Amino acid sequence: MAKAVIVIVERDEALLASQILLFEAQGHQVFSARTRKSTEQLLNSHPPDAIVLGHSLEREDREVLVAKARLICPDASILVLHSSGADLPVVPHAAIDSREGPISVLLALQELLDDSGRKKPPAKQAAGQNLSSKRHRTQS
Repeated sequence: MAKAVIVIVERDEALLASQILLFEAQGHQVFSARTRKSTEQLLNSHPPDAIVLGHSLEREDREVLVAKARLICPDASILVLHSSGADLPVVPHAAIDSREGPISVLLALQELLDDSGRKKPPAKQAAGQNLSSKRHRTQS
């Protein structure tokens, strides 16, 4: 069973691929999106424990996605990755400078999950679903 359901939103394919590997290596079930529309679809179909907004997103996309995530998944934690704090949207649950490296990103995510008490997939997921067979899906 996966530790948590994570939705990653990142426009840059290489960054997205590395983040997927990073979170899957920790045992999380990962879903990813590259656009606002596909993110909204994912949030509705796979309610996450945490949402990670990557630093390749435009400021407007971050602002819209933070607002939509709060409406669609009010219990999900939101982590914004950035390379400069000057470009952050409305305050998410946590933000981290991604230049600090993957360990810092993992620690920030784990702290959010620990604080929220959500270490298991949301209750809306079907009981007994084989999570390991469909760990990652990207929607464009």
